[in-house]
Amino acid sequence: MSDNYNIDDLELRQILLEDKTLKKEDKETFLSYATLYESDLKNNLDLDSIDLNEKYATGNPRSWQRFLQHPSVKKYIEGFLDERAAKAADRRLSDEGMKTHEALKVKAALDAKGSGIDNSNIVVMFLPQKEYV
Repeated sequence: MSDNYNIDDLELRQILLEDKTLKKEDKETFLSYATLYESDLKNNLDLDSIDLNEKYATGNPRSWQRFLQHPSVKKYIEGFLDERAAKAADRRLSDEGMKTHEALKVKAALDAKGSGIDNSNIVVMFLPQKEYV
């Protein structure tokens, strides 16, 4: 994320601001964490609460853990992780780096999670082997 972003444009912050289940005592901390988290979203998706605590020197990994486990934050993060997994499965299907049935299992598991309406289709074609004379 660029250094000149508008804090009001951060999606995770907006989600938390509208979250009625967020405890009043957690709101300020979670909004701060959301700003930090989204400032380096690509890299932060791979970090756990201890890593985030070390990266941002907040001194409280337990509060990062509560932040990451909060339902609206968890749903937000899972959306990106599911998208990443689906893209990886698609690449493996097209590159044949993964067995077709394994990639299809990954896709089926993601579809079963029901992360939204998806009208995409997977076409698997088996071509006959070339006969050499």
